[in-house]
Amino acid sequence: SNHMASQISHIIYGEKIFDRIDNSLLDRSKFLVATVSPDIRQLAKIDRDLSHVYNTSEKEIPTTNSFDAGFYVHSYVDERRSKILDELGLYEGQKDIGFLIQRSNFGRIFCFMMNTKIGIV
Repeated sequence: SNHMASQISHIIYGEKIFDRIDNSLLDRSKFLVATVSPDIRQLAKIDRDLSHVYNTSEKEIPTTNSFDAGFYVHSYVDERRSKILDELGLYEGQKDIGFLIQRSNFGRIFCFMMNTKIGIV
């Protein structure tokens, strides 16, 4: 699915996930850099399949390497966000809705919902 979270979203959700996984072997800064790294592919015109993993779950996050962990969490956040948006019917035929959501009052309400009631992370 093409429902990507923004770079800021990846950092915010990445921090929340970092704080609740076993991070004893991880460096927070390296982890957070890695959470935004997969989308650099857009600048280089690299296929998404080469920079993302699929069928992710929180229990599968690698916790022995900071970059690997952040890289994996990027895809995990994309998948969780995409699933929630699909369930809410927010992407039916609207390619640019993500852009609009992030810049609207609805977007702020939606982010609140994702952080609390629905729980993207």
